[in-house]
Amino acid sequence: MLFSIEPKSRREDLYDFDHELGMLVRFLRGSRLTLVTGLRRTGKTSLLKVALNEAGIDYVYVDVRLSMYAGYRDVIDLFVQALNELLRRRSSIRDRVINAFRGVEGLKVSINPPEISVRFRGKPRVSIADLLTRLNEIGEPMIIAIDEAQELRRVNWLRFDRLFAISLIIYRT
Repeated sequence: MLFSIEPKSRREDLYDFDHELGMLVRFLRGSRLTLVTGLRRTGKTSLLKVALNEAGIDYVYVDVRLSMYAGYRDVIDLFVQALNELLRRRSSIRDRVINAFRGVEGLKVSINPPEISVRFRGKPRVSIADLLTRLNEIGEPMIIAIDEAQELRRVNWLRFDRLFAISLIIYRT
């Protein structure tokens, strides 16, 4: 699928990014914050996805293409979907992830099938800071990969820049 328009996730499908891929994998393994920048439609998402698969570090991939009016529910849903993708992809840490998120106010954690969901009724609401803090409690490095991060500027009710200090993060614009 070399010339399809969908983002790639395998190295053999990535065309002419060997140097950039090597650099990004090194940064993922050794940096606290990494930015991938460039013009639109130039392969940043493909580069990011391939690097995440090659880095050998667990990751949560959040695609932040939000609606015009990004509400609390939109953002929390994106993070919870990303956590569920982690549960499906990495069965070896599934129990640690589930245990880390037990007891988080506003979350429902199921064992069979393994799944995290949000309860949107009542108070208190799920805190993104709490989600990121709980990821740290898993006990091993975890990358938070945020694709289309520039869309977070629409979320004026939450300071994501303050949350980024919580976990090892790759931030893509």
